Amino acid sequence: VLNVLGLDPSGDLRPLGAEGAGIVRRAGSTALLRAGARVFGLATGCAMRLIRQAGRYRAAVPRVLDFEQAATLPVVWTTAHFCLCEARPACGSAALLHSVSGAVGLSALEYTCWIRAAVLGTAGNRHKHAFCVPMRRHARASSRSPQALAHAAGRLLRGHRLRLALTALSKDFQPV
Repeated sequence: VLNVLGLDPSGDLRPLGAEGAGIVRRAGSTALLRAGARVFGLATGCAMRLIRQAGRYRAAVPRVLDFEQAATLPVVWTTAHFCLCEARPACGSAALLHSVSGAVGLSALEYTCWIRAAVLGTAGNRHKHAFCVPMRRHARASSRSPQALAHAAGRLLRGHRLRLALTALSKDFQPV
């Protein structure tokens, strides 16, 4: 999304598929990650067999992730981070996250929980709410029912205002 909007943090317009994961074959003398390290990040040409990448756009792959899982993180987290930085949420402020069980929604949820914002997260089906483990202290509602959304928003906000709303809803229902 950021690439298409021209908002990539590197300033480059990248071809699609700009995130990847792999093994460092060679590293410069000042590199934080040495040869043999498992890394993921943003780079031009990630579909190629061998790429050259600036160190500031890569990080070590956490042990619990395989390469495929790690390669999905950079664009998702960058998108959530950019959107939330634009909104400037603060500790104790209220956030509405539509489609919270998707990749950007879960990343935004982690981010807003980290800064201790109050979150109203929506998901289309009840089983999708199971993905929202960090939401134990927050409100949940159906993203497909305006009545459920209004009820949950009333419980969460108690007369206060939302600081931000982030949506990744698809199809035809997007409550305003």
